Amino acid sequence: MLLKNKAALVTGSSRGIGAAIALKLAENGCRIAVNYCQNEAAANETLGKIQELGNEGILFKADVANEENVNEMAEDIKKRFGGIDILVNNASSSIEAKFILDLNWEDLKKQIDTAVKGTFYCSKAFAPGMVEKKAGRIINIVSQYSVGLPPQKMGHYVTAKTAMIGLSKSLAVDLASHGVTVNMVSPGLTETDFTSHIPERMKKMFAQQTPLKKNTTTEDVANSVLFLASDSANHITGINLPVCGGMIMM
Repeated sequence: MLLKNKAALVTGSSRGIGAAIALKLAENGCRIAVNYCQNEAAANETLGKIQELGNEGILFKADVANEENVNEMAEDIKKRFGGIDILVNNASSSIEAKFILDLNWEDLKKQIDTAVKGTFYCSKAFAPGMVEKKAGRIINIVSQYSVGLPPQKMGHYVTAKTAMIGLSKSLAVDLASHGVTVNMVSPGLTETDFTSHIPERMKKMFAQQTPLKKNTTTEDVANSVLFLASDSANHITGINLPVCGGMIMM
């Protein structure tokens, strides 16, 4: 098993990409802290699947945009796991498509709070333990749309994810000498509840525009995170891995 005796926190892991990542890491021997903010039923379902694998999992309700919540979660995880080896900053806020001139600051703030503040608070809470051990992985889930052509009416989401890239690079530079790698994964359009508002005809159109002629799956993203979390990625830091079927070239 690639991650035997490791422990990970995956934020926003009650469903979608986060749940797929949590399960993939668990399949490879990793103990998992499942984080959720609202959907306890879905989080329990993810936890149950982890336990069915014969692996240890724990559940934490915490709003990652709330520093006090994050610090309490960090203390609890330290008591249960003795800290973590892998942090996956995946949590995202629900989003409503809006024309850029119809956005207000609260629309941007909602996305920035979860994506940027959440990544900052979690990294600040968990990276010191990694620095102490001179080893650790931080993997931040951003978006293809923050590096390629953004879709219309998604300016608030794209802005937040792009800010995450800058934060990730800064974390990578500052933590490199302490044995901690920081990388990003940029999924393309992925079939989850998060994209359920997109009409099927649009999803098919996106797939046809992709060089590999299919949209991204949660499994695609989870496999990429597994690689970056494993010893195979020991000499990789500061990269943004596009998992989008080649759309990064378009």
